[in-house]
Amino acid sequence: MSRRCALVPWALLALLGLGAAQEDEPCCGPIVPRREWGAQASECVQSLNQPLRYVVVSHTAGSVCNTPVLCRQQAQNVQHYHKQTLGFCDVGYK
Repeated sequence: MSRRCALVPWALLALLGLGAAQEDEPCCGPIVPRREWGAQASECVQSLNQPLRYVVVSHTAGSVCNTPVLCRQQAQNVQHYHKQTLGFCDVGYK
């Protein structure tokens, strides 16, 4: 898997909540927008100037998800942990 393909899903899911990037051959699987995995509202107050020049992605370990229901729950669990336990304003930001 290319480096780009490894970064794109989490960058978009966690940071932007956008649809999948257009490519000739999908390499990264489906991108699920925040509204579809039941994200809580972000408490971040800083607006981002777009287009972004770059995105920093951090790795979050978790359990395996192999169904849409389990993957939605995993995304919700990560957001809850980041907001409630770590005190972030959303997934992985601070």
